[in-house]
Amino acid sequence: MTGKRMLILLCAMWVMVLCCSAVAWARGWSSDEFKLPPIDGVAFWPRVSGNWAVALMNTDPNNIHSTVGVLCYDLANRQVCTVYRGRAVSPHSHAISGNLVVWSGMSDNIDSLRGTMGGRGRWSSSLILYDLSTGRYWAPELLTKSALMISISGKYVAYEKGSRIYLYDVTTGAQKQISDDRPQHNAPDIGGDLVVWREFTDPSSRQSSRPRSRILGYRISTGTTFECPNSEGVNSGPATDGNVIAWSTTGGAKVYDPKAGTERTILNAQYPDVSNGVVVYLKSLPGSTKRAVYGTDLSMRGEFRVSRGTADRPPSIDNRHVVWAKGDTVYCAEITKKP
Repeated sequence: MTGKRMLILLCAMWVMVLCCSAVAWARGWSSDEFKLPPIDGVAFWPRVSGNWAVALMNTDPNNIHSTVGVLCYDLANRQVCTVYRGRAVSPHSHAISGNLVVWSGMSDNIDSLRGTMGGRGRWSSSLILYDLSTGRYWAPELLTKSALMISISGKYVAYEKGSRIYLYDVTTGAQKQISDDRPQHNAPDIGGDLVVWREFTDPSSRQSSRPRSRILGYRISTGTTFECPNSEGVNSGPATDGNVIAWSTTGGAKVYDPKAGTERTILNAQYPDVSNGVVVYLKSLPGSTKRAVYGTDLSMRGEFRVSRGTADRPPSIDNRHVVWAKGDTVYCAEITKKP
C-alpha cells in the first residue's frame, strides 16, 4: 500500500472514531420526559429554575398577547398553581429564579393580587414580584411603567424599559441603567454575574422580520460592558448562565465563552438556552419542518434528543430540568448524564 493510500485510510478511520465517539456520548444522556398538569387555557413560554417553572396563561394559542395570568409549576410534585390573574405585557415578560417569580403585568392595586382579580389601571405594565415561599406580592414603586423583556437571577432583575437595559437589586431596591442611552437595546438575560442583551446596529431594520444586531455583555461585579465577537447579524435574544453566552443567528446557534475567549457554532440550532455546560434548543427534524428539543454538551460536543415529540416554543433549562411547550401543554424533562 502506498503512503498516500495509507494516509487516506488512517484519516477515514480517525473520522469514524470521532463520529462513533459523538454518537456514544449522545447516547450517554437520558431524558425522562413528562407532561405537566393541564390548565383551562394555553400555557405559553415556560421558564424554569430549580424545581419550579413559570409560564403565561393564554386564551388564544395563536395570539401571544392574549395572556390572562401567570402560572407556576411544582416540578417535584407535578402540580400547578395560578399566582396572577390579569394581562401580562409581552410573551417575554415573566421569569423565575429560586423562589422569586417576576413579571410585567397590569393591576390597579397590588393588594388585589391576593384575590383572583388583576385588572388594568394606574399600575399599567408594572414589574411585579412574588415570593413562592411566603406568598408575598410587591411592585417596586420605581418600576411601575413599561418594564418589558424581564430576566432574574438571584437578587438581580434585568429588564428593558424604553429600549434601554436596567438592573434592579431586589434586596436594596436600587436600580441602574447598564446600557448606553441610545434606544436600541432589548431582550436582556441574566445569569450570575453576567447580563447579556441585543443591541440593534441598524435601527431602521428593527421593525422588520430580520433586524440586524450585535450581542453585548455586562459584568455586574466590575460594571464593564463588552461585545461578543463576530456577533453582528440577524440574531435572537441571547441567553447566559453566567459562564457562556448563546444566541441564534443565521445558520445556527453561536456559543461564546468570554473567559476563555472561545466561540463555536451549533448548526441549525435555534433559540438556545444554556445551563452548566449544556445548551438546549429547537432544531428541525430530519426531512421535516417540525421541530424538537435537542441538547449539546459543550465539554464533549455530543448532541442528544431531549423531547420525544415535537415542540412549538423554545426550551428553557436550569441544571438538569428542561421545559418547553407544544400546543396547550407544557412538558418537562429531567436530563441525566449516564456514568
